[in-house]
Formats: sequence, C-alpha cells, structure tokens
Amino acid sequence: MKACDKLDMGLQARVYAAEQGADTSELVQAAVRALDDPTLRALAAG
Repeated sequence: MKACDKLDMGLQARVYAAEQGADTSELVQAAVRALDDPTLRALAAG
C-alpha cells in the first residue's frame, strides 16, 4: 500500500504541474526515490 501512495503522490504532482505550471520536481523526485519497484519508479518519473 505504501508504494501505491508514493506512486499516487508522484502522479498527482505531475498532473498539478501540467495543469498549473508549478514546479513540482522535488515532489516527483521524492516519490521516485521512495519507490523500490523499477516499474513503479518509471511510472512516477514519467
């Protein structure tokens, strides 16, 4: 469940950045670092 939460955090940060033009790179990077699974890391990183 923790991995899903981190993936969700990364994806939401990317969506927010696209919609609002905000810099969410630190949030995305934190989510990617917190994920152990390479597939989930790739999804979060975009």
